[in-house]
Amino acid sequence: MSIANYAIAQKSGLLTDFRFIVNDTQEFPNFFDDEDLTIDIFNIGLELTKEKLGIDKIEPYQAKKIEYNFAPPFRDNLNYIDREDCDYFIAITSSAGVNTSARGVKTYVTYLKVRIENKQGDTIFLNKEMGMFKLKYEKGVLYNEAVITKSDFKLFYIQLLKNTFDNQGITLNEAFVKPTLLAYNGFMNRAEKTVIVQNSRIFTRQFLIKNETLLTPFLQTKSFPMTINGTIRIQDFVDILKFRKEFILKDKQQKKRLKIISTYEEAIDYETKVRYIKSAKFDIRFRKIHSFLEFYPNEKTSWVYTLEWKISETESYELLANAYTNYVEIFSESGLVAIVQLPSSGNKLLEIKEREFIIYAKSELTEATKSDLYYLFAFFLMANEFMAEVGELK
Repeated sequence: MSIANYAIAQKSGLLTDFRFIVNDTQEFPNFFDDEDLTIDIFNIGLELTKEKLGIDKIEPYQAKKIEYNFAPPFRDNLNYIDREDCDYFIAITSSAGVNTSARGVKTYVTYLKVRIENKQGDTIFLNKEMGMFKLKYEKGVLYNEAVITKSDFKLFYIQLLKNTFDNQGITLNEAFVKPTLLAYNGFMNRAEKTVIVQNSRIFTRQFLIKNETLLTPFLQTKSFPMTINGTIRIQDFVDILKFRKEFILKDKQQKKRLKIISTYEEAIDYETKVRYIKSAKFDIRFRKIHSFLEFYPNEKTSWVYTLEWKISETESYELLANAYTNYVEIFSESGLVAIVQLPSSGNKLLEIKEREFIIYAKSELTEATKSDLYYLFAFFLMANEFMAEVGELK
């Protein structure tokens, strides 16, 4: 080996940064908690860097091989590192997010950047590449919050890493099946399954039980126009917005008629413009009996994720949903009593005209309890319709 080659071989690098940044930890959970996945990706990153620089030795600077961060801003260690001990300083940074079209179609995007500087602070390699993927959905399954499986993520990330070092300007474009949820398979296999079909007309929703080719009328909901009480200024520093909407729920099998008064109230600080929810509830009236249900919209008031229905002092239910999955859970004080499979996830649910829901109810429930579950799910749909209209009017 010549002296020149020997000198090159002795040069070393410091991997100052290797991180993955997300703006949504549910869609992109921390796959780097998996040690095997992390080591495989980390080692490939090291090998690509060594090949790019023609050196044999690279030391990591971070405590974790690959850092997982929620939302920037952040500072690259490369900008602040002491440059006395190594010849090259390397930062590999990536970030993931989503682009949504006017029609609601989501494309998930990951950007990856490699920046290499020498001891003098000169940039000797800099490249940024993009990888995109869309989702495919399997019919008849419950899917997970994450948008990509761990194995798909690993292959996708490694290919994007290689593309970035290759510096060929290639945009990675893939399609992946959204991960399914297996945790409730046991519950669903033992549950009583009911398929509900919804037909929509103006102000009216018809729900029918589907049994092979037979459709049996079940529930009907009717909504009335929204009323707004106006903006109330309190002591010149808080604005109050109040909305009210009335629904009628008819149970065609049990010949019951429920009147639902939905109200939503929010306050906006006049100086800071910070909005906070004061009240969101249903007043449910059947004959002379009143019960109350509280619901909780998300920050944009476009998706209702929790409903709590207190029927009496000894009987109550809670419905839990989120915008990332196609199912909701219903609990009583004894635990999980039902899972409802939606035809979609999130606020896209409201865009589907002819909907089909599958209700998996715990076996051996009383008919009264089953009715409560069906009513609670109807309230969930009403609450989302109500809050969507609130959002439009605001």
